[in-house]
Amino acid sequence: MTARFTSLCMIIISGLSVVSLPAYGVLNRDLEYNVYLDGDRIGFHKVKITPVASGKIVETEASFAVKFLIFEAYRYLHYSKEEWSNGCLNTIQTKTNDNGEQLFVNGRLMKDIFSINSLDDKKVIKGCVRSFAYWDLNLIQSPYLLNSQNGQYTSVDVVSLGGKKITLGQKLVDAMHYRIQGDELEINLWYSPDKEWLALSTMTKSGATLRYEISGKR
Repeated sequence: MTARFTSLCMIIISGLSVVSLPAYGVLNRDLEYNVYLDGDRIGFHKVKITPVASGKIVETEASFAVKFLIFEAYRYLHYSKEEWSNGCLNTIQTKTNDNGEQLFVNGRLMKDIFSINSLDDKKVIKGCVRSFAYWDLNLIQSPYLLNSQNGQYTSVDVVSLGGKKITLGQKLVDAMHYRIQGDELEINLWYSPDKEWLALSTMTKSGATLRYEISGKR
């Protein structure tokens, strides 16, 4: 398992694990995504959304396993709990087992300062903090996004590539195409006309395709 694949998992997982409901309200149910590597299913990611008086609490669980012949070459487990209000992160608690490496991120907003404590760093960020929340188009269109697995605050650019049809399993569906670009980062995203996040695709250093598809569409 290459370091490049591991780093991609870190960024993609962070996007699923930090969530805020969009104003248009298409997400009135829990979400589940199947994860594929070159077409082979390697795991899942589940998102549980609970409305509260201050906004939303979101719990996520992810599990990946990549096998080589009969051996397990890579294992990934992730759990997070976040609280969001008015499009900004209030608190975050995550823990990750990245093929044996134990990672965590804890963060909290106090007035207009967001304090972050992770395995490798401690930092403070002034103002509203947002994350790689792929399924919320309002949130990802920010100049900086927080990686909820390692606590890094990353400069990004989000580009709209227009509408097209994509295949989800045996179905051909209408979708809007977006791309997140950054330092050594390129992630393609597709949304339905009502802005529900449908799929994600990116390339590993070895040339393999890592893809997410919303469960029930395949």
